[in-house]
Amino acid sequence: MKEWVLTDKLTVNDLRGVPVWEYVNDESVAPDTAVRPVRELPVEDLTGRLVGTRVVFSNGSQYWAILNNVSLKSMRSTKHFLGVWIEKDGRWFELARYHDADFERRSPAELARFIGLPVSDVFPIKYDITDVAIGDPAVLKGTVEAEPEERLTRDQIIDLALEN
Repeated sequence: MKEWVLTDKLTVNDLRGVPVWEYVNDESVAPDTAVRPVRELPVEDLTGRLVGTRVVFSNGSQYWAILNNVSLKSMRSTKHFLGVWIEKDGRWFELARYHDADFERRSPAELARFIGLPVSDVFPIKYDITDVAIGDPAVLKGTVEAEPEERLTRDQIIDLALEN
């Protein structure tokens, strides 16, 4: 197994072998986008970590995904900050959150186009990371909606980020 890998080079095979990866955070050892495997599972904290898992689209099809910014103690934080990358044919699509500056380029509609399905066949996306993490059950088994239930203002987003 590799000592570290760049996030954009993670493969489904890497995730099958080790589902949780953490940022190295030491540029003297590796670039700032490098992650290394976390071998002791389940984890109680996903700060600075990525989780590889299969997700289920609303039409029942399954895809590999990478989840990041999962707060195992706060469903609200996870709902607003959850990052989702979906794999298809060896390529990854990073879904934008509603408050991301490049939302139009990485929107739910663009993810659906990348996959080749209507938005209604993709969302909501269900995930389950109960086998790799310990925390709030609502966070461990969750959904990613095409439209958020709650939209925060920029100031509210900053306040929520600072709470965590």
